[in-house]
Order: sequence, then C-alpha cells, then structure tokens
Amino acid sequence: MRVSSVDIYRRTVDSLMAQQSTISDLQLKISAGKKIINSSDDPIGATQASNLRYEISKFNQFIKNADAAKNILEYEDSILDSVVNIYQRIRELAINAGNASLGRDDREAVATEMEERLLELQDLVNAKDANGDYLFSGYKSKVQTVIKAADGQYVFQGDEGNRNVALSNTTSLTILDSGKGVFFNIPTDTVIGTVTSGVATLTNTPSGLVNAGTLTPLASTDLRINDVLIPASELDGISTTDAASSAIAIARAINSKIADHGVHAIVNPNSVDLGAYTPASLVGSQFSINGIAVLDNIGTEDSLLSAINLLTSQTGVIATQPGGAGTAVILTAQDGRNIQLQTSGGATASFANFNLTGAALDEVARSTVTLRSHEAFNIQGAFPSHAGFTAGTYSPSTNAGSGLITKPAIIDNITNLNETYSIVFNNPPSTFSIVADSDPGTPLEGFSNVTYVPGQNIDFLGIRVVITGTPSAGDIFGLEVEAKATQDVFTTINTLITSIRNFGFEPIRYSYEIGQALNNISYAESRLIETRAEVGVRINIADSQKDFNDKLNVLTQSILSEVEDLDYTEAITKLTQNSFILQAAQQSFVKVQGLSIFNYLR
Repeated sequence: MRVSSVDIYRRTVDSLMAQQSTISDLQLKISAGKKIINSSDDPIGATQASNLRYEISKFNQFIKNADAAKNILEYEDSILDSVVNIYQRIRELAINAGNASLGRDDREAVATEMEERLLELQDLVNAKDANGDYLFSGYKSKVQTVIKAADGQYVFQGDEGNRNVALSNTTSLTILDSGKGVFFNIPTDTVIGTVTSGVATLTNTPSGLVNAGTLTPLASTDLRINDVLIPASELDGISTTDAASSAIAIARAINSKIADHGVHAIVNPNSVDLGAYTPASLVGSQFSINGIAVLDNIGTEDSLLSAINLLTSQTGVIATQPGGAGTAVILTAQDGRNIQLQTSGGATASFANFNLTGAALDEVARSTVTLRSHEAFNIQGAFPSHAGFTAGTYSPSTNAGSGLITKPAIIDNITNLNETYSIVFNNPPSTFSIVADSDPGTPLEGFSNVTYVPGQNIDFLGIRVVITGTPSAGDIFGLEVEAKATQDVFTTINTLITSIRNFGFEPIRYSYEIGQALNNISYAESRLIETRAEVGVRINIADSQKDFNDKLNVLTQSILSEVEDLDYTEAITKLTQNSFILQAAQQSFVKVQGLSIFNYLR
C-alpha cells in the first residue's frame, strides 16, 4: 500500500489536533473544578448528577419551608398566648361578678371591662400574617375570620381548612389552625329550649282477651318512628305471660331511642271488662288472675271484689264495679302489665265475657301505649301492627285561642334533658296545669290549676316562659330543652356580660348564669391548651425535619461531589503528560516535515 506525504501530513495534524482538544478539555475541567462538563463526558454520571442536583434543590426548599413553618407557628403561639391571658382575666372578672356584695355600679364596671376584653379577643382572632392573610380563616385566608352580625351574633366567616406545608416527600405539616375548631366548636354546658303549640298523640289498639302466648313481640325491624329503628322488645319482668309483648315492653323499646326520635311512649292502665257476674263460690283453680288463684267461699259480687283486691299486691290488679251491683266487673292493672286470666272450668260462677263454667281457658289482655310529641311524627316499619300501630304521619293539634308563648329561658340547672313538658289550659282556661309528657296524667307538683295571668313569668324546673294573649280551653303549649353541643367563646363571654348587667336581682338565675359561663370558659381554655400543645409539637417537628433535611442535603452534596467534582492531582498530571506528548509530537512533526528524498539525491 502506498502512503503519500499528504496522508502522513493529514494524519499527523489530526493527531495533534486531538491531543490539543484533550488538553483544552482538561484545562476547562481544571478551570471549572468539574470532571463532567458535557453529558458526553460521562452520560451515566451526568444523569446521576442531574438527579442529585434535583434532590438538593428539594432539600433546600424543604429547609426553607421548615423555617417558614416555624416562624408562622411561633407567631400563632404568641397570639394564642395572648388569648390565654384574656380567658384568665375573663374568669377572674366572672368570679368577682359572682360576689353577692357587688352593687349595680360594680357589676357594670365588670361588664364594661369584659366588653373591652371581648373586643381585644376579636382583634386577636382576626390577626394577619406578614402577607396580609388572616391566620385563623382556613383556606379563606383573605376573608376576615370573625364578625359581629347585626343581630349581635358572632359569625365565623372562614372555613375548616388547615393550611399545610411540605417538609419532605412524605411529611406535610399543618402551619395554621382554623378558628372554627379553636374558638367556635367548643363543648358547652349550655342548655337551650324550644316551644311549640299543640300536641300530636297516637294510642295503639288494645289486644282484648286472646289466647295466652299468641301476642307477637316487637322484632327489631317491625317499627320505625321518625325513621329511627326501634329495637326488639324484651321481657318486662312483671307480666306473667307474653311479657315481651306487653305495653310496658313496647314502651320501653320505644323510649330507649327517645333521644333520636323525640317521641314519648306512655303506658296506659290495662283494663279488662269481665261483664256481668253470676255469683257463686270459687274454689281451687276455677279462676286465676296473673297466676294467682282467686278463692271466694261466700259467692257474692262483693265477696268476689274483696277476694280479688286482697290479692292486688301479688297480681297488680284491682277489681271495681263502676255501674254498681249487677253491672260489669272491671279489672285494672294501673302499671299497664298484661292481665292473664285462667280457669280450669267447671265453676258455677261465671262472667259474661269470661266463661268459668265450660272448658279450661288461658287468656291474656295487653294494655295500650300512647305516643306523644309536640311535633309531627311518622310511623313506619315492617310490621308496626305488632305494636298495635298503623303506619302514617301524625300531626299536632291546633290551639284555638290567641295565646302566644315566648322562647324558654333557662334559669337554673335542668335535671332531665330527655323530658318534654306541656302547659295545658283547663276548662275554663283561667287556669292551667303543667305536665311532663312522659306522664301527662299527673301535673307537676305545685303546677295543677295555676291561675293564668297574661305576661307573668311561669317558672318551673329551671325553665321560664311567658304566655300572653287569650288561650282557649284545651290549648297546649309544648316545651323542650336540650343540651347545646358546642358554642363559640364569643357567645359565652357576650352572654356573661348580658347576665351580669341584667340578672343581678335574681340570685338563683344569676348564680346559674355565672356558673355556666365559668364552665364554658374552662372548656374554651382546655381547647386552647390542646391547640397550643399541638402547635408546640409542630414546632418541634419543623426543627427536627429541618435538621434531617440539612443532613440529607450535606450527604447528597457529598455524593454529587464524588460524581462530578474534579480530582485536581489526577487532572494536572494528565494535563502535564498530554502537554509533554503534544510538545514532543509537534517537534517531531517539524523535523519529519523537513525530510525529503531529494535531500539525499543532492
């Protein structure tokens, strides 16, 4: 193969240029301090370095987030610390206001300072951060947290969102709490009352005398009241037969869910009309009531009644003859238990409605249950007839008079929050009685036939109402009290201010209002303590996560350094070697370039 001088020249120049490029590349890397200038220098290393730089940028952002989170959390904690001071001062003022020796001017001074503290509290809850965002408004950070509406009520305008920041790929930290949970949804001892007009009642059908053991107990799907499923009835512990089917058992099952459906079930006395009696002596088991044999050797109507009534403590049943001699004998169980009647047959005596002379009998009668509510209620279920009811909606009666009742005020402790009450106007309506709806046949003590005075306070069992106008006979006003689930701290303080100003002349109510306020302030303080504890934990998390990210950042930068940082000793050595090689090659090329065969031919 022939190699021309041109080829030799070109190849030599290419080699020199490549060597020069290598030296330039080494010089550039030494200048930059990096061994990867272009991706082509080390494709795998370049990719790894890019990923590591991305991780470092994330760690730097997480560190900034941790610093920002700590700053805002410390700011929130300082706000909450100021709120704690306000709560403590309100508590001190409330205790001072409860001093019976204070006069009107003294109480007014206390109320005035409380108003100032309330305004201060509102300002703190409406605090903003450095960006002008409201701290406690949740995601609605541009909306003022709380305002006082025209009706005097305090309104939370934010939402329940809690703003978060990322401290790592898997850790998100809440930096601000919604004021809804901190200042508004606070547990309370406050009791509220409502009033209605009229009453809705429904009484189931009595069973009459039927064969013992044939009454159907209430199953768990048989009855719904206001869409609330009534549990299966259980043995009433008193009836001698069909004890799970008695009026007592049914009422207990219904009342076990009264907090959910709001309808009272009242057991009515159980009565059995035996009809006219054909007198004769009774011996052995010729006639038994609730498992107890009735023995009558005399064999008259009077002796029968006496014999039955002597056993009342055992049977729970009394016998009467309301129409007098020769009329029907009535058996009554006042507590509503089942009445079981048995006979072995063959007696000479007998009743028109229960034959003692024929074959043996074992029969039972179930009493009735009355449902009572001041609001419409609905009866449904798979078999409401098993409880003697018919499916449907039952509405309250309508008062005929012009009487009006105010919203109840709670003036003392309420002993039974599940009870409702009725104010019933008598005939004539110049008097009224107050009954508990669980026992509407018995007026409350001291509230039977009370003289009606329009506009006068009606105080009973810690409740106060006022009725005005002209009620008609039979008009009914219903009252219900219930525990309020939550209350905002602004309402607690505002209500306390009103009580201090207005109720100092009513010792019982005043003491109740002060006590309620102190309890509610304690709940608000507890919620604040919980929130501050959570804030403290978050500050610690921000610190620890920042330290962790710092360590990861240093470690990642170390790995990145290993991947892309230049080894100066190695690089300079290579540069020196390549420079020497280039210099030698250049010198050789100069000498070779001067060689020619013609020089030897001269």
